[in-house]
Amino acid sequence: MEETQTQKRADVCQRCLEPVPPKAARCPRCGEPIHRPANIRLILGVFGLVMFLAVVLLAIRLMQTSGARPAPPDDTDQQQTPGRPQTPPPPPRKPALGQ
Repeated sequence: MEETQTQKRADVCQRCLEPVPPKAARCPRCGEPIHRPANIRLILGVFGLVMFLAVVLLAIRLMQTSGARPAPPDDTDQQQTPGRPQTPPPPPRKPALGQ
């Protein structure tokens, strides 16, 4: 009897090349263990996605908790207008020479 081309490799024993039932752990003819390929790509993809989301959530949490602290109030009597930087007071004038 000929094997069809559509038959999966996992359904055939690697040792004796005989068909194996779908849920068999060993070949019924030769007793060879059947190794079905695990879907490792899906497992790694899900694990990578979970790690990515954990890092993003950690970064968001750190940004929320470590904000800039407000500066202490100045002791100067200058009125600061919002939107404009505070300017230092002008330097004191020295008397002219000879006075």
